[in-house]
Amino acid sequence: MRPHIRLALELALALARLGRLIDALQIGSAAIDAATRDEQPAVGRWLDEHINDFARKNG
Repeated sequence: MRPHIRLALELALALARLGRLIDALQIGSAAIDAATRDEQPAVGRWLDEHINDFARKNG
């Protein structure tokens, strides 16, 4: 996975943790859309590894 795709996914995660879900979804979706067919498996693994991070509630 190219570094900018990973950085965008990490930014989306940080925004989600701050409660900025719309921004997180926009950035995460753009990162997924920008990933090449060859990168899709790595993106999927990253999302699988971080799914609980996105679902975690603050407080």
